[in-house]
Amino acid sequence: MRDGGSLPWDEAMSGWRSDYVAAPVQLDRQRSRLLDLIGRRVTAGWTGWDPVRDRWFEDIPLVLVFEGEIQLELEWAKWDALSITWNTLDLAVAPKVGGRPHQWRPSAPDAVAAVVGRTVTGFAVTESPYFLSEGGDWFTPGPPMLDIAGWVTSGLWIATGDSGLHVYNGVDANALSSSPTEPDHEGRTRVTPLAAFGLDGGPSPS
Repeated sequence: MRDGGSLPWDEAMSGWRSDYVAAPVQLDRQRSRLLDLIGRRVTAGWTGWDPVRDRWFEDIPLVLVFEGEIQLELEWAKWDALSITWNTLDLAVAPKVGGRPHQWRPSAPDAVAAVVGRTVTGFAVTESPYFLSEGGDWFTPGPPMLDIAGWVTSGLWIATGDSGLHVYNGVDANALSSSPTEPDHEGRTRVTPLAAFGLDGGPSPS
């Protein structure tokens, strides 16, 4: 567990109770509950903010609030570990990092602001390719771009009609964008509807 000062990392995050497991397993566990959000409006989006640097702090979970006071908490870590929790954070309590208080900032950055007030229309899982080098080592992304050796579950796309929010692994922290593709992968992101996603990646066998 990461150090959050005098408290364990997750307790310092406003009482957060993290639940990190491999992303495919996490998404399979949470599939029904996430799909139940389709048709609900996003009423608020919150991210942790460093008040000294005046910037988003990616290691603090993203919090999305939906109609019915449903609070979804998302955070990526390590290579493919994903924590999805529900209503564990107290947004009235400032998160702490290294013992120093941070802030909860509404509708920031812009990718979060873009989905607030909109209705969820679907979820998809995004995967990033990894490649084999000449020596047999694997890495992602290239170059050299040789044959794709496999796929790593790397993000959750939350669709809101003609827009959406991509919450993906920014290397041991959250990354956010308004596109289901990752900029580093030159269009090679694989996108699979959550309802059809299999534990081994991609669509589950029919």
